[in-house]
Formats: sequence, C-alpha cells, structure tokens
Amino acid sequence: MKRIQFLLATMTLTCLAAAAVATPYERKDLGFSLDLHGGFFAGNEQDGILLFGSNTTPGLMIVMNSPGLTQAEVQQSAQTGYFEEGVSLTPSGSPQEMKVEGGWAMNVEVTGIFDGAEVQGIMAGYVGNEGQGFAYVAVTTPEQWENLAPAARSTAASLRFQKVDVGPLVQQWDQKVRGRKLTYMNTWGDYSGGGSDQAHYFLCSDGTFAYQGSSNFAFDVSGGFGSSFDRGSSSGTWKLMAQGNQVSLVFQYQNGQSENAELTSDEDGKTFLNGTRYFVVDNDMCY
Repeated sequence: MKRIQFLLATMTLTCLAAAAVATPYERKDLGFSLDLHGGFFAGNEQDGILLFGSNTTPGLMIVMNSPGLTQAEVQQSAQTGYFEEGVSLTPSGSPQEMKVEGGWAMNVEVTGIFDGAEVQGIMAGYVGNEGQGFAYVAVTTPEQWENLAPAARSTAASLRFQKVDVGPLVQQWDQKVRGRKLTYMNTWGDYSGGGSDQAHYFLCSDGTFAYQGSSNFAFDVSGGFGSSFDRGSSSGTWKLMAQGNQVSLVFQYQNGQSENAELTSDEDGKTFLNGTRYFVVDNDMCY
C-alpha cells in the first residue's frame, strides 16, 4: 500500500450534482470497475491513489492500486489494522470475506486516526485473478458514520475485476523483456580492497521467473586481509502492470511475498529497474 496521510489535506474535488442512484466507475487500465453509492464521484488521482467525494454524504472514499497484493497480506491487515504516518486504523469488528467477480476480497470495519482526525469507517482488500490488487478505505467522523456506512458498504461490495487493457506501452515492454534476462553488475575497488554485486532476473516466456544474486567484498590493509561472499536465489511468477504511463514488473514469489519494480528507459533505449541500470540480454536458463 502507498502512503495516504496527505489525502485529506490535498483533496480538491470538483462540485458535481449529487447522484440519486449508483454511478458506475470503470478503470480498464487497472482492471476493475465499481458502483459509487451515496452521490460519490471521482476526484483527484495521485500515485495510484484514487479519491472519491460526495456533495451529500459526509466522508471520503479511497481506492489504492496495489498490483501483486496477496490474500495473506489482506488477511494480516484485516486482523491487525493499517498504520502509516498520520494514519492509524484498527479493526473494530470481525473480518468478512466478500464475493468478488474475478477475484477474492475481505473487509473489516475500523476506527482510528486519519490525518490527525478521529474517524470510523471500513477498509477492504481485493486480490484479482490476473494479479490486480486494490485497497479500499471509506472513513468519516464517528458522528457521521451512520450516514456514510450504507454507501461505503455498498460501494465496497460492488467492486468487480475485469481483464486489464494493457495498452501499447505494456505490449512494447512485453516484447522487450519476455523470454529475456535482466542483468545488473557493479564492481568497485581501490588500493585497500574491492568487491562486486550482481543480480539476474530470468523472465521466462511462460510467466515464471528465477532470480540469482551475489555480492562479494575483499580488503587488504595493514595488519590484515579479509573477504566475504553472499549468494541468494528465488523464483515465482512475473507479469507487467501499467498505471498511466508507468509500467511495473510485478514479481510474485513462491513464499507468498510480492514485489513491484518500475520499468523505465532513457532516450538511448537503456533499461532501468527502479532507477537502476539493467542490461536486457539472452536468457540462458529458460525461453
């Protein structure tokens, strides 16, 4: 999940006429749709965080894009709560699984602090069959929760997954990295010692991947010589996800953990993974 403490302070929503019925909202690029109840409408979007407000129902609804989110992560948050700088949401009831088209979801009602204010509400996590992941939060003051609750619960229950419309940017990256190896290598040294780091992602065409990494260091100074060597490996599945003009590699590891890494390139076509230069080379492990 991404940081959300700034939301209440920065939210600027355009005033629209309140809707008398649920308003459909669809994001083909993210792979979901939902029905906004209580006169809620779409407002600002920043860093994968979607804001929704209403002229008639007090409160705030948020949907956070979290590709690769797992059921275990959702269940953990539903049991222990969600805590960020300026945000503390603690479960006030029992977690409930929800029937969701194209995936799995769980919600729980919460109380706590949001941007310094006391709030009551509901939060939910959604895990899609195609790797989508979303977190949903709807909060208001404890005095107004009774008014927001019907719309918050109905909106949470309405989310549906759909096939992600990947667009041309994802297709371009898919053609570049599928069946290839992403390699990072770095060496350093001076008169007293040196070392090297290596990282290799083998992106197989069938959507599986293997990772191999190593790091070594040696020194030779007055009075002693020493060295160290570390090696790591892991495997799982991978896929590409897009949000606007940003494309990420989503790694789902066999141990249940997930990782998002932003893919970018410069004007010379060089590839960067989370800002670090990687080489796209032949894959000598899998096709």
